[in-house]
Amino acid sequence: MPLTIENEETCQLLSELGELTGASPEEALATAVSLAVEREREIQAKIGRVRTIASKARALAEARGTQLMTSKEMNEFLYDEDGQPH
Repeated sequence: MPLTIENEETCQLLSELGELTGASPEEALATAVSLAVEREREIQAKIGRVRTIASKARALAEARGTQLMTSKEMNEFLYDEDGQPH
């Protein structure tokens, strides 16, 4: 699929990236887009994990009514037995 880039600043940045990496403009663009897609996938995965934790916290809060969690309960909720986030 042919791509025409008409934005001069984008063309200059692409050219500079190619010069810095020794890649052709097409290779530099492909690498930059690939990295951006991977970064966005990671962000979306993190957002999904946060939403899951928030959903579980909301359900737990609703089940408990107005009772607050102790700090120990909060740690057990947020972290596994190795201290890693769920």
